[in-house]
Amino acid sequence: MFNDPFHFFRWVLTIFVTVYASVLSLQIAYSYYVWLASRDKYMSLLRQYVIVQGLRLRARRFAGDALICILLTVALGCMFVAQFQLDHIQQTLRYVQSPR
Repeated sequence: MFNDPFHFFRWVLTIFVTVYASVLSLQIAYSYYVWLASRDKYMSLLRQYVIVQGLRLRARRFAGDALICILLTVALGCMFVAQFQLDHIQQTLRYVQSPR
């Protein structure tokens, strides 16, 4: 499967980027949690404001952006499937064309 250096590079890059984005997102979420969990009265007011604004969000406003994100994810999945099928076709052609 990794006979081509590009495939190996692509998989290694995918793993590193996924791990990096996950760790960074968790760190940011935890820092916001710690910051908003403070007992200060101003932080309590800010926390209530954030909760109220979160509840006031309308799903229709962000439905278009969410749909685009979902469609791009589906397109990425289709490209991965197509790449696997092309690799399989290439391996089959090499096997058929190889002298016995």
